[in-house]
Amino acid sequence: MSSDKRTIDQTGIDQSCDPLSTAIAVSNTSEADEYFFREGCYILELWNDPRDPNLSIARARVLPGQSTCVHSLTGTAERYLVLKGQGRFTSSDTCVDLTIGQTVYIPADNPQSIENTGDNDLVFLAICTPRFKPENYNDLDAPSGEAKTHLSDTVPSHKK
Repeated sequence: MSSDKRTIDQTGIDQSCDPLSTAIAVSNTSEADEYFFREGCYILELWNDPRDPNLSIARARVLPGQSTCVHSLTGTAERYLVLKGQGRFTSSDTCVDLTIGQTVYIPADNPQSIENTGDNDLVFLAICTPRFKPENYNDLDAPSGEAKTHLSDTVPSHKK
């Protein structure tokens, strides 16, 4: 009978399975990690790791009757995949109503916002390529002459 000696690291990876497993990364996200920022929605970072510079995934939640600020992401394309609720997505040249299962593609540098038009929370995945970086966030609702709000001003320091 062989002994089962497993080595589980802090990310939940069983390092005893395969020497190549060190290339695998696992994200452990808790509902307690959700935070609100001035853009106007709650964010839960599901995947945003410097070891994977090509992609990030966050769950966004907008309360009924609320909308996000008009913003853009410098050099980063984004997709919103609606998981719950309904909303109206607006960009510089598009306005479209979205519901569960629909995805909208937002090119890099494109002004955008989304409004919750329903009675319940609007929940969607924000999928960014390349990965989201706080310094690429631009608040376009700030009055001219005022400093723009960068997400790095509102993201908890452990999420930067």
